Amino acid sequence: MCELMIRYVVFDFDDTLYDTNLYFISAFEAISSYLADKFKIDKGMIRSRLLKTLKEKGPSYTKLFDDTLRHFNIHSGSTVKKLVEIFYAAPTSSIKLYNDAKIFIDMLKSKGCVLILMTDGSFVKQGRRIGALRLDQTMDYILYCNDLGYKKPSYRLYEHLLKFLKCLPQDILVVGDRPTDYIGAKGFGIASARILRGEYKKIKLGKYEADFTVDSLVDLFSIKELRFG
Repeated sequence: MCELMIRYVVFDFDDTLYDTNLYFISAFEAISSYLADKFKIDKGMIRSRLLKTLKEKGPSYTKLFDDTLRHFNIHSGSTVKKLVEIFYAAPTSSIKLYNDAKIFIDMLKSKGCVLILMTDGSFVKQGRRIGALRLDQTMDYILYCNDLGYKKPSYRLYEHLLKFLKCLPQDILVVGDRPTDYIGAKGFGIASARILRGEYKKIKLGKYEADFTVDSLVDLFSIKELRFG
C-alpha cells in the first residue's frame, strides 16, 4: 500500500472507543432490580445469570434477555421489551473513553483531521452514551446508521459518507474492532484499521482482516503508510 495522507478518520463506537461491558454491567443492575421486584426472584441470581451469558456470548449476542427470562421461566414479549427500555435508559456514569482513544482523538484534532463517529443503532439508543463521553462535542460528525436506513456493513453507508464529505476514498481511514465496522469500506478503496480489543480481539479474520491491526490506537501514528493531517 502506498503512503496515505489521512484527512478523515471514521470511528466505530462500541468497544472501539469505550468498554461496552461497563455499560452492560450498569444496565444489569437496573434490570436485576426490576425483575427481582416484579417476579420476586433473588436479584443476585438474576445479575449472575446476565453476567454469565454476557461472558459466554459477548455483548453482541441478541438473545441475552430472552435466554435470561427463559432460564427463570418468566419469558414474555412484553417483558423483553421492558428490559430493552431499561437497558437503553441505564446510568452512563460507569463508562469512559479508553485512554488510548482519548489520546488518539486529541492528537488527530491537533493535526486538523476531521473526525466522524459511525455507529449502528439510532440516536435514541446510542445518543445518551455518546453524550456521556462528550463525543457529541469532540466529533465533527456523528452518523447513526439506523437513522440513515442502513446497517453495518452496508456499502451504502460509505457511499453516503463519500458524497457527504466530498472527498476521495484514499483520504479516509476507518477504525473499528470487528470486520462489520470496515468491510463495507473496502470496496471503495478506503483504508481500514482494527483495534485488537473487545470480543473479536483474539479472532483471526483472514480475508476479512483490516489493512492495519494495532493493540493501541496511538500505534496508528507509527505505521509508515499512514500520515495524518
